[in-house]
Amino acid sequence: MHTFQHCRQIMKLAVRIFLTIVLAGLLVTLAEFWYTQRTWLYSPLSPPSAESFNIEQCYSYIQTGQPRLPLLPLSVRTTLGCNKKLPRAIVIGVKKGGTGAFKFFLRYHPQVSYTNGEPNYFSMKKFNYSAKTYKTRMAESTSGQLTVEGTPSYFSVKKTANRVKKALPHVKLILLLRDPVKRAISDYVHVQQVMTTKRRHDDTRKRPDIQIGSSYEIASTFKESIFHSNGSLKTYNLLLVKGQYVNFLSRWLQHFPLKRILILDGSSFTKDPLPTLKKVEEFLGITPYFTPDHFKFIEEKGFYCLQKPIEGNCLASNKGRPPPQVSEEVIQTLRDYYGPFNERLNKMLNRTFSWSI
Repeated sequence: MHTFQHCRQIMKLAVRIFLTIVLAGLLVTLAEFWYTQRTWLYSPLSPPSAESFNIEQCYSYIQTGQPRLPLLPLSVRTTLGCNKKLPRAIVIGVKKGGTGAFKFFLRYHPQVSYTNGEPNYFSMKKFNYSAKTYKTRMAESTSGQLTVEGTPSYFSVKKTANRVKKALPHVKLILLLRDPVKRAISDYVHVQQVMTTKRRHDDTRKRPDIQIGSSYEIASTFKESIFHSNGSLKTYNLLLVKGQYVNFLSRWLQHFPLKRILILDGSSFTKDPLPTLKKVEEFLGITPYFTPDHFKFIEEKGFYCLQKPIEGNCLASNKGRPPPQVSEEVIQTLRDYYGPFNERLNKMLNRTFSWSI
């Protein structure tokens, strides 16, 4: 009898030890899971853990040249745990600086979920921040992806930098700057097309939120749009104002340190996307993905297309619109006008852009 009771005590002790070991292992596993989730959710742009690129995504990437990617079926997204999160990075500009092409390429990185449209949330005139409302404008993403928002108008609107800083103090910013002369011409083509589509004859609304007295003024030609009849420049015209990069960047640097803003040369990006995208991967802390095999220059289109994951995947046909004929005299006048702004920008950043020489 004594021996039987002794054996029972030993068995109970063994069971307790076994359960203690199992429980301890479970607690360790839960602690590791909590820590990784906490790091991913709260640390300033920590890279998502991914040993390979078999990362599940919430959108279909099988269509080519589409401005918006279609969502997968709800049942699939539910299984993947797709949801909308606040962005870890925002592409703040500039308008007509190459942000469309930039988005087209970057959204194919498996660890990036890029907003389909332009949320324009922080540039709203009647602004009252709500994280819940803002998240509704984001793209869906999985736990292995980070969300990127893109609204080129943010860069030039006065109050945007302060609003972004208060709402997302740890967010990283990406800025593409293009030759301001070419940007102005491209902007003219864009606004003219918008006016035609909306059947408006002009767009002379004042924009004090950008610069006091500024507005778009679009005439039948680019030259008439930016010059007075006496030959002087319409320096209030937003076609020209938005190329004063140094003035707008100064506002952002009042709220964000320069190390949190990745400033890219949009002109260089157009000529060869790969070096720019490698800089972005490093800046965001995501796994290197893009290689030379991803890109191919298409002569008849005049720009690069993606070859992977879909061969012959090019920007939509409305991109790369042909610019209007502009005389060398007009171009030189604009180069002289932007010269002092570009010089100040180079000095501020201690670098020289290819188009600022």
